[in-house]
Amino acid sequence: LRSHDLVGMWSVFLLALKATSRVVLICAAGAYLQASGIVNNSVRKSISKVVVQLLLPCLLFTRIVRTMTLENGPMFLWLSFANLLYVCLGMLIGRAAAKLVAPPAGVERIFAVAPAVGHGNAIPLLLAPHICALHGGFDETARFRAEGYVGLYLVMHTITMWGIGFNVIQKQALKSSEQADLTQAQVPPAEVIGSQIGQSDLSNDHIVLREREPVVDSKDEENREEKEEEEEVEKRKRAASDAWAESTSAEAAPPPEPPRARFHPSQSARSGLAKVQALVPDWVNRPMCSALTATLLACIAPVKDFIIDPEGLFSVPFAAMDKLGSAAPVMALLGVGSTFVADGWPTIGIIGWRPLVSISISRLLILPLCASGFWYSCKLALPFFPRDPVFMIVVCVESCMPCAYNIVTMCTLQGCGEREMSATLYYMSLLAMFTITSWVAFILQVM
Repeated sequence: LRSHDLVGMWSVFLLALKATSRVVLICAAGAYLQASGIVNNSVRKSISKVVVQLLLPCLLFTRIVRTMTLENGPMFLWLSFANLLYVCLGMLIGRAAAKLVAPPAGVERIFAVAPAVGHGNAIPLLLAPHICALHGGFDETARFRAEGYVGLYLVMHTITMWGIGFNVIQKQALKSSEQADLTQAQVPPAEVIGSQIGQSDLSNDHIVLREREPVVDSKDEENREEKEEEEEVEKRKRAASDAWAESTSAEAAPPPEPPRARFHPSQSARSGLAKVQALVPDWVNRPMCSALTATLLACIAPVKDFIIDPEGLFSVPFAAMDKLGSAAPVMALLGVGSTFVADGWPTIGIIGWRPLVSISISRLLILPLCASGFWYSCKLALPFFPRDPVFMIVVCVESCMPCAYNIVTMCTLQGCGEREMSATLYYMSLLAMFTITSWVAFILQVM
C-alpha cells in the first residue's frame, strides 16, 4: 500500500471510531446513572416505555414522511430484503454455532436465533447520521436520508424480531417448563413420605394415661341427677324465648336487598378494547404502525405537503413530533447502558467462554462479512441496484450490529434465559465497539 492510502485508511478509521465512541459514551452514561442510584429499575422500565411508545414512533414518522416518496418504493423493498437476508444468514450461522459449542441449558434455542435478531434502532439511528455528517463525501441531506432508511428498515425488522425471535423464545420457555415438570415428577416426594412416617411413629409411641375415677356414694348421685334436670328445664325455657324474639324481629325488619352492581359505559369500552387487543399479534406495536402509517401518507403527495410544508395544516404537530423524535436515540441508549448493570456487573461465567466467543464471532464477524460481500457483488453486477451511498452505509451498519437488546426483554416476559442473555449482550456490546469501527472504516474505504 502507498503512504497516502495508509493515511486515508487511518483517517477513515478515526472517523468511524469517533462515531462509535459517541454511542459508547452515551451507553456509559446510562450505566453510571443506574450504578449511582439515580436511575432504578422502575425508572429504567419507564424510560423504555417512553421510548417505544412515544419517542421512537415520533422519530420514525417524521423521518419516513420526510424521506419516503413513490420513487423510494424500490428502496423500501431493498431494505426489507436486507432484513430478511440477515435473518436467514443469522439463523443458519446461529444453528451451526449451537451445534459446535453447547450453549447453557435452557437457552439452546435462544442461542441459535440470537444472531438472526440484530439491534436495529438506537445505535443505527445515531451512528448512520453521524457518519454521513462527519464524512465529507455526503451532501447536507444525507443524514436525514440515513434516518429515513433506518426507519424503513425497522418496518420489516420489527416484524421479524417479534414474529420469529419472540416465538422461538416462547417455545424455549415452554420446553424449559416441560423439562422442569418432568424432573419434578420423577423425584419421589421424600418430605411427604417422611412426614407420614413421623406421624405413624408418633401415633404408635403415644401413650394415653387415664386418671383413676373417684368413688361416689348413692346420695351424691341423687343430688347430681336433680341438678342436671333443673339445668335442662332452664335451657328449654331460654331456647323458647330466643326463638320467639327471633321470629318477631324477622317480621318487623325484612332482610335487606343485595346491592345492585353499577354499570358504567367505560366498562363496556374497556372490555371491547381488550377483545380487539387480544386479536392483534404480538409483533404489531407502535413503532411498526408509525412506520407503516408514515410510508402510506408519504406516498400521497397532497397529504405529504399538508404535513411537512411549513405553511401546511399539520406543520405544527409535525414540528412537535420532530423535536420529540430527536430525543429517541439518546434516551434509548441511556436505557441500554442502564440495563447492563441493572442486576450488577455480569460475569463471563454465567454463559461461559466458548458460547460467548462463538455467538460474538457469528454476529459481529461472520454475518457482516457475508453481507458486505453480497452487497458489493450486487453493486457490481446489478444495474438496478441503488446507487445512493447512504443506502450502502445503512445496510452495512445494520449487518454489523450486536444482537438486539429486546432479546433480554423477550426473555424477561417469558421467564427464561434473562440472566444468560443479559451477560452475553453486555460483553458482545463491548466487543462491538471495535468491530463496528473496523467495519465502518472498511465500508467507507471500499464504497
